[in-house]
Amino acid sequence: MADVKLTIAGRPYDVHCADGQEAQLTQLAAIVDAKARGIQGGTEVRQLLFAALMLAVSISVSVSSWLSSLEGALMSWVDDAFPADLMITSGSPLVD
Repeated sequence: MADVKLTIAGRPYDVHCADGQEAQLTQLAAIVDAKARGIQGGTEVRQLLFAALMLAVSISVSVSSWLSSLEGALMSWVDDAFPADLMITSGSPLVD
C-alpha cells in the first residue's frame, strides 16, 4: 500500500492507494484541484461540490458520445451483415 500526499482546493490530504497507482492518483487529484480552484467564492465544500458536478457532466457527455458512436458502428455492422433485401422464409435456419 502506497501513501500519497495530495492538495485539493488548498487543503492537504494523505491518501492510501495500491502500489503503482500513485502517479494516476496524483493526476486525478490535479484535475479535481483545477476544477475546485476554478470555482470562485463560497466555501471549500461548495467548491468541491461544484467541481464534482462539473466532472460528472464531463463524464456523462463523454459516455453519451461514446455510446452514440458505438450505436452507429453497430447499426452499420447490422446493415452490412443483414442487407435490406435479405429474405427470411419458413424453413430457414433463422426461423424456428
